[in-house]
Amino acid sequence: MHRCSSAKRLVVERASWQAAAMTIGILETGRLPAELQAQWSTYVDMIRTMLGHDRDYRSYDVQAGELPVDPAECAAYVITGSSARVYEDFPWISPLLEFIRTARGRAKLVGICFGHQAMAKAFGGEVTKSSKGWGLGMHRYEIVGPPPGMVEPLGLAIPAFHQDQVTTLRRGSKRAVYGLHRKWPEPPQPRNSTFRV
Repeated sequence: MHRCSSAKRLVVERASWQAAAMTIGILETGRLPAELQAQWSTYVDMIRTMLGHDRDYRSYDVQAGELPVDPAECAAYVITGSSARVYEDFPWISPLLEFIRTARGRAKLVGICFGHQAMAKAFGGEVTKSSKGWGLGMHRYEIVGPPPGMVEPLGLAIPAFHQDQVTTLRRGSKRAVYGLHRKWPEPPQPRNSTFRV
């Protein structure tokens, strides 16, 4: 559903994800709307398609209370998107945030949309509902802290459909991607950011 595109295609070396016997855990934190399930099935299937079917995966239904007992179960975890907000009081959110804190430094962590907001909150950042309303459509992001292996880090454009944003980074965090949060259909407004720890 969310596909990256840009004037120059970003090339990321996949070597770090292709270590022998590496298992990638997918922490599924949401469900696709029924009308999209026929085409996309689940967030788990979308992640497998994006990263390649030639890897070992283990999925966890976080909303049903499933989380790894030990972060060492997988070498890396992808935390999916969700229609939930990280600051809501759902019974599965606190255990997810605790797992993220426990896994830090013991496994690689990647958050997509809600997942990156959950990482920010777990590590002491702040996530809020934007006063500008919903961010809709193609949004451009500038890569300001390219990860190892990224070639030609100019920027990217991806479809956005969000209202929440990371407004405060945890002390010591570094901004990796810088983007504009626009109130649809107004012109660009102040920037928000994605970060890495």
